Amino acid sequence: MIFSPCHARFVLSRCLVVSLMLGILACGDKSGAPTPSEPNEVKKARLGELTKEAFDIMDRVEKNPALRQDPQIQKKMQDLGKEAEGLAKELTGGDPVKEAALGDEIVKKYAPEHYEKFRQVLEDARKAQSIGRMHNIQTAVDQYRLQRGKLPTQEEGLNVLVKPSGNELAYLTGEDEIKDAWGHPIVYTVTNDGQFTLKSAGPDGKNGTADDIPFKK
Repeated sequence: MIFSPCHARFVLSRCLVVSLMLGILACGDKSGAPTPSEPNEVKKARLGELTKEAFDIMDRVEKNPALRQDPQIQKKMQDLGKEAEGLAKELTGGDPVKEAALGDEIVKKYAPEHYEKFRQVLEDARKAQSIGRMHNIQTAVDQYRLQRGKLPTQEEGLNVLVKPSGNELAYLTGEDEIKDAWGHPIVYTVTNDGQFTLKSAGPDGKNGTADDIPFKK
């Protein structure tokens, strides 16, 4: 099963912002959402309404954590997330960088009192998504080694999982799968004992700095 940050780390109160920014939730029925023919400003206004409503629910949940188990609250947040993701994809074409910029714009305009919380949730979501991608890479590398009897070499790197030679099937679906949530390549290192390590360079994109995110198997 493909690892999802929502499964591993995020509770109900964060799911809307995570889905809006990173496309974690699967698109579902978007009844009630503006149609693709409507102006972008109308769609952004609707996103603003959804975001404000979601933050209001988040505040309620933080004050009363028992609400996380309330089926009605869970259903409401799922519905908000599905509609928000659909609108975000229409406005950005699914580009994660554009989605992040869109989220920044929407929260600043429609829910400025929640902006700092939004920034922290977004960074936490990116960290969790990066860990999730490294989990999937580990699985793909293990499959590669099982089938071929060896690891991808340091020179081949993780690209061989996306673009294998000949007519062989890829182990991962695209190049985004070997990048972290900031768009930086996941650092793959073959160790002297015949094993491998994975690491995200973190928000600054520089390997070997304090914000690196090593993957713990």
